[in-house]
Amino acid sequence: MAVNNSEIGLKPRTFNDAFNGVMLYVNSVEPATRTLRDVFIEDQRSPDVVSTVVSPMGRLFSQPETGSFQLRLYNGSINQVDVRDRTAHTIQFKTYDLRLDIQKSAGVYGGGPKNQEEMNIPELRAYLRKAGPKDDRYYLTLMELHKKFSLPFSCLFLALLAVPLGIQSRHAKRSFGVGLGLIFFLFYYLMLSAGWVFGENGTYPPVVGMWVPNLVVGGIGLFLLIRNAKERPVRIEFLLKAGAVFRRWLRAGRPDRS
Repeated sequence: MAVNNSEIGLKPRTFNDAFNGVMLYVNSVEPATRTLRDVFIEDQRSPDVVSTVVSPMGRLFSQPETGSFQLRLYNGSINQVDVRDRTAHTIQFKTYDLRLDIQKSAGVYGGGPKNQEEMNIPELRAYLRKAGPKDDRYYLTLMELHKKFSLPFSCLFLALLAVPLGIQSRHAKRSFGVGLGLIFFLFYYLMLSAGWVFGENGTYPPVVGMWVPNLVVGGIGLFLLIRNAKERPVRIEFLLKAGAVFRRWLRAGRPDRS
């Protein structure tokens, strides 16, 4: 992705130092055509020679198979200063190709160890098998592993809760159904946040923190579904009254625009 979209990471009118030994400055970037305008490059990759390249226009060509991209400049000049021999040269060119290897960048596009959120499931399991003492990183990794399963399943449990709530509130206003859904979603989110906080430091097992919200919401949904199937729905008029009180409180708190 870094190779195929390298022009996105170039900030116009800013000195970009994402590559070892190369300072790149462009006045403007056109992502659609990968065209760079008013390019200035300071190349210090040679230990004894400093090259300064100036060009009014350049283009980027990706080379994903080699992990690099090629910068082609047009109608510019190269100023080279040899520090050891104390000489200077100026070269005019019509086209000049400069290769920049992303893999050699100073960790800007990656290369360092992945954090827990970037790992896939096999990587998370491999880290947990090789982990030594159960420190904060171990618990965070375990939380991420359970989260990759618990969050997708939360959609099923919330849908299970939505069915009986939709049946019970069919005679209420549409806004009440939306508000009721937001209340239960907020309830689920608070439980999930609490589980994450207590699970990441090992207060209780991460599996509890990630799966208990699903079980609670699913249990409520299953209970309401069974009650509706037996034609004994749980009355929720108190939520209607609470919503009416809340709306009156909002109207009372609004400033008078007259």
